[in-house]
Amino acid sequence: MGPTSSSGPVGPSVNRNSGEPAHVDPHTLEEAVAKLNSANAAGNGSEIVVTLEGHRLTIQVVDRDTREVVEQISPPSLFRMYRKLNS
Repeated sequence: MGPTSSSGPVGPSVNRNSGEPAHVDPHTLEEAVAKLNSANAAGNGSEIVVTLEGHRLTIQVVDRDTREVVEQISPPSLFRMYRKLNS
């Protein structure tokens, strides 16, 4: 079973687990993920899911129907996608 979205299969997908806060501002990250998912940046049928667990940040592209992880991407890649979308 893959990661779950915090607000359904198409909404902002940032899972916050207990532990110490990550080095990334969660609000900024959630905003970026929501915008990328709204623009189908991960491709049709997929969404970006981010999990913050202590100091560990995991970003995955997940199939909306099967919840299968399609790929894992790095934080710099996520923010490059976001900057490109905003330019």
